[in-house]
Amino acid sequence: MRVDTQALPSCVVDTQAPLDTEDLQLEPLGFVDADAVKVVTDDLTDPQSIQRRDAARAAPAQSASGKVSKNARHDGPVGELDGDRLMQIAPGRYEATFVRHELRSLYGGGALKLVLWFRVVSPGQAFGVSVPKYYNVKKRAGSSERGQSFVVGGKSDFFRDYVRLLDLMPQRKDRMSPDRFRGKVFEVQVRFVERDSKQNRIAKGARYTVIDQIIRIAT
Repeated sequence: MRVDTQALPSCVVDTQAPLDTEDLQLEPLGFVDADAVKVVTDDLTDPQSIQRRDAARAAPAQSASGKVSKNARHDGPVGELDGDRLMQIAPGRYEATFVRHELRSLYGGGALKLVLWFRVVSPGQAFGVSVPKYYNVKKRAGSSERGQSFVVGGKSDFFRDYVRLLDLMPQRKDRMSPDRFRGKVFEVQVRFVERDSKQNRIAKGARYTVIDQIIRIAT
């Protein structure tokens, strides 16, 4: 008997359409038992079966090359980097110019830092990289961090660098603006930060470069 295939209903699979998983019903998982050469079905009331199912769902999607896909589905909260990632350049001496400054609270607000940002102008691979110099400061009474107001003591590192590098002697109540560093090229010594505040070693990929010392005005 000949069958008219054109009269039969046809089905076209749209491989571009996204799979709607909301209406899928949870069914027992199956796998092939290579020794018995039969299909064994997981009992989803068994804790070990449930654990294997959850582990399979939590595993990130991988491409054929073994790399984790950027479009992998995440069932829980995801994070992102807050601000720019600090750069890594080889420890040593560089010439750098002042760019900007900011106040930053660290360690859950327990420490206030004045951060001076410098851009490397020495020829080479580090050219154009911005590196920070951190100073301990205190919040000025009655001011906010957004007001960029701070106080330092006469024995502080910032006060000593300010006097030494700029040849200025501020008096009590005098304003000490970091903008006075602008327009000058400084010789700086940089280093890697390899340990955190608890003296735990930081992974190589998460280490970053800071200015250890502003040596002198180069030009």
